[in-house]
Amino acid sequence: MSLMPLSPTHPLIQIFLTKTLNELQSAAENELAICDRLLSEEYFPHSMWLMSLRASVLYHLHEYEQAEHQFDTILRIDPYRIDDIDIFSNILYVQDNKLKLSRLAHDYLTLDKDRPEVCCLVGNHYSLRQEHEKAVKYFRRATELDRTYLTAWTLMGHEYVEMKNSHAAIEAYRRAVDINRKDYRAWYGLGQAYELLSMHNYALYYYQHATALRSYDVRLWQAQGSCYEELGRPREAIECYKRALISSELHETGICMKLARLHSLLDERAEAAGYHRRIVEYCQEKNRPVSEYAKSCLEVADYYISLPDGDFLFAKELLEQVAASNSEEAPRAGDMFKLAKTRLQERRRSIASSWNAESNQNGSNWTGYALANGTSYSGQVLATTPAASTSTSTSTWQPPAHWKVDRIQQSTPGLPQYVKRPPKAKNRTPEELEIISETAARFASRLAQDQAAILSPDVDTPFQDQLDVVKRLLPYHIFQQPKEDLDTVIYGKGKGKAVDYDLRTEISDTKFALECHRRLEKIRGRWRNVKIREGQRTSPDTQAYVLAQAVLEADRGETALLSTELRTARAELERIQKEQRASASAARVSQFSSTPTTPATTTPTQTQYYRAYPYTYAQPYGNPSANATTLTFPATPVATTPTYSAYQPSGAIPVQLPVASLPALHALGIVPVPATSLPPEGQPQPPAILRGSSANGTMLTLEINVSLLQSAQMHGLAVILNSLVARNAALANANSSAAAVSASTTPTTTSMPEAEKKPTEAS
Repeated sequence: MSLMPLSPTHPLIQIFLTKTLNELQSAAENELAICDRLLSEEYFPHSMWLMSLRASVLYHLHEYEQAEHQFDTILRIDPYRIDDIDIFSNILYVQDNKLKLSRLAHDYLTLDKDRPEVCCLVGNHYSLRQEHEKAVKYFRRATELDRTYLTAWTLMGHEYVEMKNSHAAIEAYRRAVDINRKDYRAWYGLGQAYELLSMHNYALYYYQHATALRSYDVRLWQAQGSCYEELGRPREAIECYKRALISSELHETGICMKLARLHSLLDERAEAAGYHRRIVEYCQEKNRPVSEYAKSCLEVADYYISLPDGDFLFAKELLEQVAASNSEEAPRAGDMFKLAKTRLQERRRSIASSWNAESNQNGSNWTGYALANGTSYSGQVLATTPAASTSTSTSTWQPPAHWKVDRIQQSTPGLPQYVKRPPKAKNRTPEELEIISETAARFASRLAQDQAAILSPDVDTPFQDQLDVVKRLLPYHIFQQPKEDLDTVIYGKGKGKAVDYDLRTEISDTKFALECHRRLEKIRGRWRNVKIREGQRTSPDTQAYVLAQAVLEADRGETALLSTELRTARAELERIQKEQRASASAARVSQFSSTPTTPATTTPTQTQYYRAYPYTYAQPYGNPSANATTLTFPATPVATTPTYSAYQPSGAIPVQLPVASLPALHALGIVPVPATSLPPEGQPQPPAILRGSSANGTMLTLEINVSLLQSAQMHGLAVILNSLVARNAALANANSSAAAVSASTTPTTTSMPEAEKKPTEAS
């Protein structure tokens, strides 16, 4: 069983065609006519789906007011219809209708907030209010509800571009491209993002993709032209702007201005003046103020004034308009107007004087020659007086502009200088003369047609077929006339003589051309190999570069976070180790003597300004031994008046410590060095010096130089000494309490020597 083919006019075929072209953003007037036909009374006059399709076609045709009216009709019929409401929000966004878009977003957000179309609607609302962060939030929610929602990914990329977040915009546009590679908006967005990063080669690549999908979009060709400008390739930029000029109307002034600027950079004043003149004519046709095209008027006038045979009258009219306006160029236009007026007067005087002189001197000969031949050799008819007039005859004929009068030598007596040598008379039959005249007339007519065709080319109508291409491009042959032939025609030298070229120069030019060709082939080969290698990879190079950069940034962030955590952990470990060392050293501290009291013989004046300071570091710790070594200063204060001196932090402090405290000192990095093993003077000295020990080896005499210790070492040393002092004080209190109890129980047996012995032991 075979399916019956449908005709092209069948409604299903037309619906499919319109829907497909609408999704490809390629809808035209034909699709709009199809929608109108399907919505007629003959087919589906009440179809909401076809009405929405028609509104989408109008949106892609940039007919925003008609599209808005169509959506209003749909909402009047069905106020709760959510399908294609995102397209309606795009239309209101383009029209900058904040009030209507806000009301629509509020109504549909309360209706159903979990539809991606509604999230897109709310995102457009916030984007129009310049709240891009909230817009991104709703566009992201739309993509979470539907991962294949192309519009949300594209609009999210637009918002990231507005926020100058190029990397996030590139990621969003790439998601859109992965969903539908036929959507030109995602490719155009990628080009904009890379152009924002000043990566114009990449931007040009994506603009070309977008242009291939939508070849008649003015924005895409303008974007390509701007990229070529940034890359320093003005020729390619000119071609892109010319292509944009084909389908542009609203942007014609701006594009022509860019083309004129580029031609001026290339020192092509004629082309630049042509585009400036086009701007002037367009603005005058639209009745725009003179201030908008005053600069173009000045450029055109300056070009015509600089030419020896320029149109001074037209330049004068333009400058007069600009000088009479209130634009910024009015003063300059006034000066140029005076110059153009002067040039015009000089030309008129020179023409009148030269013509009068020549007509007075050679009037009879020239008049007789003109009347005998009837026409000039340029094809122009001479208007002369009757043949009866001789010396008083005048003529209104003027030489053509392309004749270079000053270079033509007078060859025939009685003829003006701008008349070429008359041809030699030949014996020809009347039939031959008639054929020659008809041929010349046909040739002149055809040449005039070709000139008119190239002066006013048809740039709006596309080529139909090969024959149309040949007919429209063939008139440009008039520009291909060699210079030697032009000189032959103008100067009348007959056949051009052969020019002898230097053989060496020709050989060198040929070699250079061959070398350039070889280099070009090598570059093409390298480029082809690069493209082949790029095509063999799983992903494009640009995507790999962006992903590598993103991974590198993520690694940098993780490394910085780990470094911070490592520093915190090290600080915590150091604190815990210090506490452990302090507690371990405190457990091994021996008994120490109590702190000596302040001498009672201190004078009142000294007591008023100084307080007693117990030099605990200089006293022996633990119980005194009979075999103890001699101290550097007395263990107990003497009764003499103390003398005070300024504290010297760089001096060595004598300290007596038990042997059990050595591990704690070693843990702090303080290693006592015997006095016999000290390095010579001038070299770094150790922070701790071992001066001696007790007879039984339980006590050590050290000298600690505080200035050589670090802050952590000083803190640990203070903890060790404070723990020893605290333990010594506790032992002293226990001994005093025990002595008091023994004195109360046996008071009679206590003798004087024993009472003196207790304080000694306590000390």
